Amino acid sequence: MSRVWEANEGAREMQSRCLALLQDGKWHALSEFLAVCGMKYGTASLTARIRDLRKTKFGAHNIESRSKGTSLFEYRLVPGAPVPRRNSVTRLLEELAKLIATNKQLKAELSACFTEIAELRKARATSGTH
Repeated sequence: MSRVWEANEGAREMQSRCLALLQDGKWHALSEFLAVCGMKYGTASLTARIRDLRKTKFGAHNIESRSKGTSLFEYRLVPGAPVPRRNSVTRLLEELAKLIATNKQLKAELSACFTEIAELRKARATSGTH
């Protein structure tokens, strides 16, 4: 058996233990995951497995997290709830849209920029240069 296979088996086992702990829908601290999964795993490995559970190929589980202070987090599974999927670009665009909507001066400046860009594109298209 190769080392890669053994490492993947360890990750899968850790992931299934994390999911088993989360099945009750209650909030769980990383210390609980360490107790269930074994102290040989670090918190980075545990949080990676929790993030994996959110991915489509691992079940797309809706796992919420909340901060309990500096570097202390708790996690819980929301049973039956679909996972809200938004990539980082979408989140950034949504934040930018909120910022623009609340700032009139920024909105006016961006509008002027977009108008200028549109005019430059139109001029380029009519001149035949790219």
